[in-house]
Amino acid sequence: MKKIKYLDYFLVIPIFIFTLIYFYQLDKGLLLENNYFPWDSHYYFEMALNFRDDLNLISFKYPVNERILFPFILAFLSKYLSIEMTYAALILNLTSTFCITFLLVFFLNEFNIKFLNKFFIIIIFLTSFIMPLRFSIYYPGSNFAFDVFIVSLISSILYFQIKNNNQILFFISIILSIIGTLERGILILMIYLLPLIIFFFV
Repeated sequence: MKKIKYLDYFLVIPIFIFTLIYFYQLDKGLLLENNYFPWDSHYYFEMALNFRDDLNLISFKYPVNERILFPFILAFLSKYLSIEMTYAALILNLTSTFCITFLLVFFLNEFNIKFLNKFFIIIIFLTSFIMPLRFSIYYPGSNFAFDVFIVSLISSILYFQIKNNNQILFFISIILSIIGTLERGILILMIYLLPLIIFFFV
């Protein structure tokens, strides 16, 4: 069993906080400050309002109508934290990004990436505009970071299941795949991968 490199995780926390503070001032703008949800996020916003205010009035066309997990959590955060929907989305996406960053550190250690290369990858991940951190600040209504986290989490559990032949992880992966379909229907394919995993690796 590999030794956990706790120092890497402790170092990532200040790096994450510093990049968040710096790019928050740089990237925040019209969308965040005006509670504005453009493009596809407009439909998530309307669904979230429906959940939060119990409107029961809105219907949506495919494929947006199947992506209910993100707006449901937005509604929950907005209602119980008494914050605007954009800030609820920002909190959800930044939390997702933080979790993704820890998963990234884990897998970089898992595959024995050298220290300097590892932190170069992490810095690129956190500072690139097309990656979840900065994109979430600029466009908080997007579910990009949340989607990446859901897929990364399920994929990570499948990895652990294959590596450790753990039956508990097998059932967890099934449950999370079913929950994940509430965000992205294509995640139903994860469930069909499980018999193949059992056949080839168990």
